[in-house]
Amino acid sequence: MVAKWLKENGFKRVMIITPQGDWGEVHKKVFNSAVSEIGGETVLTEEFEYGTDLSTLKTLLI
Repeated sequence: MVAKWLKENGFKRVMIITPQGDWGEVHKKVFNSAVSEIGGETVLTEEFEYGTDLSTLKTLLI
């Protein structure tokens, strides 16, 4: 669903941010696959520890 929206809105490059662990790994693989299927590219993946203050994630984007 998100990959379809990305394609419809002209996005081709994405960054994937997931929590560390099995749940994050599964979602990273599924989303990366969906992005590839629409001709997109994952340019960066980052993981964070559970319990991390999510306001600090903005530093990944700078």
